[in-house]
Amino acid sequence: MPELGSDEMHSLHGPFGPRCSTHANVKSPRSCDGCRTALKAAQKADRDRRHAIRAAIDSCNDCDPYGRLWADDDTSWVDCPEHSNFRVEALAAEGRLL
Repeated sequence: MPELGSDEMHSLHGPFGPRCSTHANVKSPRSCDGCRTALKAAQKADRDRRHAIRAAIDSCNDCDPYGRLWADDDTSWVDCPEHSNFRVEALAAEGRLL
């Protein structure tokens, strides 16, 4: 196992998800503590991000529970400009956010 602090312990998000730098392009690394640590860290970061979005939406007095506002033209919904929401995050992750 690589020493803590070495380059091998830095996590990457390769084509197969979070991995240690040694296994960034390996589909199924075998029992690698570095890859397991990278996966747990990525899962925690995702949970923290989702909790932060939910907290921002819940504390906003302007938008609905989905982080949207009724548009000025009274015909559609728009994203609240005060914070992100789950739809915007999903579009950004897909690379479809302009």
